[in-house]
Amino acid sequence: MTWLEVYDETGLRCIRLVAKQKFVQDVITELRGMEIATRFYPISSDQHRDTMTQDITPQEAMQLLEQHFGSREEMLTRTLIMLSTSGQPTDVTFYRRKPILDVRVSTKLCAARFYGLEGHIPRLLKHIEFSNGIVVSLREIWTVNPMPMDGFSPEELAAVDLTQGEERQGPRGETLRKMIRETYHCKSRKETDYFLRRWIAS
Repeated sequence: MTWLEVYDETGLRCIRLVAKQKFVQDVITELRGMEIATRFYPISSDQHRDTMTQDITPQEAMQLLEQHFGSREEMLTRTLIMLSTSGQPTDVTFYRRKPILDVRVSTKLCAARFYGLEGHIPRLLKHIEFSNGIVVSLREIWTVNPMPMDGFSPEELAAVDLTQGEERQGPRGETLRKMIRETYHCKSRKETDYFLRRWIAS
């Protein structure tokens, strides 16, 4: 998801949902963070695979993301504010507890941004509210994984190619499967497969 122009006289800025594949491609291509996901380059699955395996490693992609968006905490904050604005559901994983699934972020974060109350955001990040009633601090969050507005059909999940889980995408060369198993605190291969399907399909 990315910011676009100011919507109207209210000063609210538009957002657009962007596929993860396209987002990574734009991070690789663009030289300025503000231009990511604004040009919408056509990209085929073959081009995506070739780019990721030949031109840049996942570790280098992570470095580019950090250059554009700052630290991990800054990226999490940006993501949470955008989700607070759009109402898009998300999975949230934690270091010391089970994940919460298909929740929405309280609108308090986007309200603080839109009404010029950015000074309140650090306080709000200590008590982030989600639609299921859970309240956590930013330091508890491991990952934020946005999900589709309309969820998944059984057919969509069944069609996912789980071999993608064996790709090494982690900052230390971990496979996607390993990262999903650890961040979602999975106890079985069946559970890992389920969350892996969700992540890839999203």
